[in-house]
Amino acid sequence: MKKLTCNMLSQFENLTHAFTTRHNGFSQGIYASLNLAFHVEDNSLHVKQNHELLAKELDYDRSTLIHMRQIHSDIVHIVTEDDDFEHPPECDALITNKKNTPIMIMSADCIPIIIYDPKHHVIALVHAGRAGAFKNIVSKTISKMCEHFTCKIESLHVSLGPSIHGCCYEVNESIAEEAKALGYHAMISYQDTKPFLHVNTIVRQQLKEIGVKLIEELDYCTACEHETFFSYRADEGATGRNAAIAMLK
Repeated sequence: MKKLTCNMLSQFENLTHAFTTRHNGFSQGIYASLNLAFHVEDNSLHVKQNHELLAKELDYDRSTLIHMRQIHSDIVHIVTEDDDFEHPPECDALITNKKNTPIMIMSADCIPIIIYDPKHHVIALVHAGRAGAFKNIVSKTISKMCEHFTCKIESLHVSLGPSIHGCCYEVNESIAEEAKALGYHAMISYQDTKPFLHVNTIVRQQLKEIGVKLIEELDYCTACEHETFFSYRADEGATGRNAAIAMLK
């Protein structure tokens, strides 16, 4: 299985993390081959096999994995004993300080974000598409980390995984105007009068505005490189999902 890690988080021996690609799984056809999402029209048996493969690769029990029913919201959920693989919470960010409890988000152009506080041993995963970025979900997640786990912003290490970049994310004028109204004029570029939105740049600015200094971005555009990553835009909506995963050890 081909997966990516970031240099900044790899220094921590008590943290497992990865960003997956679309390669070396069991799914077929348009979902080939490491699709990890059950809500697309893939064969559920293949999806479970893909999860088992990832669990074996990263050394965890698949049944302990907490993922989410993502709805492009700003809902942040703290993992509880009631959460399990078969009953994912409806949210777009997860936080936990529980050891040996892997958490996951899925994406196919939206930004998968891993946040780690090594001092308090807390992790969070954030699913930030355009809607989530406009709602500032990453800052809300960090606020909840600080409120519930006494995390300090200066201690946070934040990794942005592969996502669609402004080179490929064409939007309509209504979305462009919404971005401008939120103060994100600089995050819109134009190609032949067509607006393109740089969501990853919005998220980086939001992180810097609240004082996060330790930020690393894996510089892959999922649409440009859709042979490596599932991309909703490049694959015209019929595609699988990549994942970001993190676990405290």
